[in-house]
Amino acid sequence: MLTKDEIVKKEIVMKARELFQRFGFKKTTMDEIAAECGKSKSTLYHYYKNKDDVFRAVIKEEKHILRSRVMEVVSLKDNGIEKMKAYFVTMLREIDSLSNLYRLVKKETTNMTSANQLLKGLLKEEKVTIKQFHQEIIEEGLYPDSDKIDIDSLADFLIAAMMGIINYFVLDDEKLDIDNFENAINIIIDGRLMVQE
Repeated sequence: MLTKDEIVKKEIVMKARELFQRFGFKKTTMDEIAAECGKSKSTLYHYYKNKDDVFRAVIKEEKHILRSRVMEVVSLKDNGIEKMKAYFVTMLREIDSLSNLYRLVKKETTNMTSANQLLKGLLKEEKVTIKQFHQEIIEEGLYPDSDKIDIDSLADFLIAAMMGIINYFVLDDEKLDIDNFENAINIIIDGRLMVQE
């Protein structure tokens, strides 16, 4: 059960997210966030130092929601290969659904540092999960010559590939075709195209 403070902070984050997406980071003020929440500005400053602090909290909440959604889908899969496929497809689907927020970061920063740090932070945290999938695949005997596999390097490759895909499709406003992406994941992970049902 959430405490009163946690409830207030969550409300601030959710209302701020809506304002950031609607008006952008630069045009959204602490006054507007407070008004949208029905709170005084001093209440807002009790929980957050400034607008940047609120924005970081929004990003943190988005990352938590994203990970929860992805892992919920993954948990329904039976083996490591299927989990890894579901992980990448669902991750990209969810990031695409949050793309307005990521594009906002890109658009409103003078350089790509903030947007790239946001995405790198998200994916670097996922390296452990990717390594777990590989370990599960090895234990299931699904990788031939598993003794020759460097799990760290493989996880780094998959993270780099995901970063490239995200940068190209999400940050550069390109159209993302999830079905084609899913076929590409199937080719990369198990070397075959899956028949569309």
